[in-house]
Amino acid sequence: MTDGNVLLQDEIDALLNTVSGDEVEASEKPVGSRVRPYDPKTQHRVIRERLHALDMINERFARSFRIGLFNLIRRNADITVESMRYESYSTFSRNVPMPTNINLVSMKPLQGTAVVVFPPNMVFMVVDNLFGGDGRFVTKTDGREFTITEQRIIRRLVGLAAESYQESWEAI
Repeated sequence: MTDGNVLLQDEIDALLNTVSGDEVEASEKPVGSRVRPYDPKTQHRVIRERLHALDMINERFARSFRIGLFNLIRRNADITVESMRYESYSTFSRNVPMPTNINLVSMKPLQGTAVVVFPPNMVFMVVDNLFGGDGRFVTKTDGREFTITEQRIIRRLVGLAAESYQESWEAI
C-alpha cells in the first residue's frame, strides 16, 4: 500500500482475484506485524474517520424507531441523531443515571452482544403517555427500581428498537 492509503493496481487485482476464488501470493511483509493487542480498559480511538455507512444506518434507525414509537404511544416523538462518539465502558457506566434499564441483545449473525439502554426519563414518559398522560409528568427516580408494569413496557421498547435496528440494516 502506498503512503496515502491508496491501493495500487496490483493490490486491487489481488483482492479481486481473492473474491473470485483464485489464489493470491503472500506479500513480502506479513500482515501480522501490524497487529497490536486491544485493551478495552485503555481504549483509544480505533476508528479515525467517520463511517458514513453507520451514519446512514443511524439515521434510518432514528426514523424507524420514531415511527414505531408513534404507533406505540400515539404521539410524535422527538428523536434526534447525535454524532457518534467513542468512550470506554467505564466512562459509560459512570454516566448512567439510576434507575436505568440496560438490555443485552444478541445481534445474529454478528458475534457478541449489543447494549440497549433506556434512560429513566424516557421510560417514564412512555409509561405516562400509554396511560393517558401527556408525557410531561416528572417522576422521582432516586432509590427505586422499575415496577413490573414499567418492565413490561421496557420489553416492548426493546422489541421495537430491535425491529427498527433490523430494518435500518436491511438496505445494506
